[in-house]
Amino acid sequence: LIPRDSPLVISLAGLTTPLSVPQGGTGVNTLTNHGVLIGSAAAAVAAIGPGTTGQVLRGVTGANPAFGQVVLTTDVTGITPVTNGGTGATTFTTNGALFGNAAGAIGVTAAPAANTVLRSGGGAPAFAKVALATDVSGTLPVANGGTGSAVQNFVDISTAQAVAGVKTFSNKVITPASVAGAASLTIPVGVNPAAPVVGDLWHVGAKAIFRATGALTTTLTDNSGVTFAAFAVVANTVNLAANTCTTGATDLRVNPAAGTVVNTVAVVATPSAPLGAAWTSYIWTPVVDAAANRILIHVCNPTGTTFAASAAITFNVRIVN
Repeated sequence: LIPRDSPLVISLAGLTTPLSVPQGGTGVNTLTNHGVLIGSAAAAVAAIGPGTTGQVLRGVTGANPAFGQVVLTTDVTGITPVTNGGTGATTFTTNGALFGNAAGAIGVTAAPAANTVLRSGGGAPAFAKVALATDVSGTLPVANGGTGSAVQNFVDISTAQAVAGVKTFSNKVITPASVAGAASLTIPVGVNPAAPVVGDLWHVGAKAIFRATGALTTTLTDNSGVTFAAFAVVANTVNLAANTCTTGATDLRVNPAAGTVVNTVAVVATPSAPLGAAWTSYIWTPVVDAAANRILIHVCNPTGTTFAASAAITFNVRIVN
């Protein structure tokens, strides 16, 4: 036998039992592939089976460690910086919006008030009301409650406002009834247009003038009525006899819109008195021809002269209120 403390070196090839831990061995004769060895005082070394991809060896108080995933709530300490994929912060304002800060900790806004939006002023964003002068682009269409125009001024229907430009209405215009303090429509005094068209209405001097159909111009005077400009009647079918302005006398019936004699008819009512010196040649009474949708005028002759049938007669017509 060789004493234990003999300096002689011997071969271990003949050992048939594992070398124990006190003897400098592991106490085992086989180990798990890829396993991690765990000490156990003088007892044989234990081998923990290998973990799976993504697992780490986690310590367990009073027991062998075990493979598993990192539990962030217990297994880490400190703050993960932005450069390592973290936020660099430990707390954020409740309901605040996060915003970047290069490699610094992520920033957070104050909690937003109701009906505000996140606005940028070139620096850190903040919640505020939308500033229409700077925060929007494009034009809000009519379908979404807008005007559909970025250049037109529109009429404010609730306050006094000056409106420029020509306005065309697709339907009639209804004005309020006149009252003691104001008329229903006011046309300022101007000058006669150089080339009035049908339907024009203007105010010049002491007259309000309306351009009617054709070459006829109607002059609306103060309270006396409506005056048509002079026009000519073609050669008559009968004489315009003298002294025909009495009931029962025969006069001419004229269509003033066309400027033609329609027929002759007996005067059915006593005509009005002559309307001043300019109106003494002819006195008339209007007749409504509903069947033909027109107004005809009886033209009589209060003078003692009979006008021949071949003569064309030019006269003024005035309708009195």
